[in-house]
Amino acid sequence: GDEYISSEHILIGFSETKGPIASLLKDQGVTKENILKVLVDVRGNQTVDDPNAESRYGALKK
Repeated sequence: GDEYISSEHILIGFSETKGPIASLLKDQGVTKENILKVLVDVRGNQTVDDPNAESRYGALKK
């Protein structure tokens, strides 16, 4: 599992709460399940095991 909190953890948290950000995400069809599916595509089996782990994903290349 992940050893650090990364931006996707924040996004998942927002998707599970009530409030304006959660409403915005819901209006755009963003759900926790969708976020987790995309994470598999972007991260594969990589975990957040150092403070700069997000730089390894190459998300912009995809």
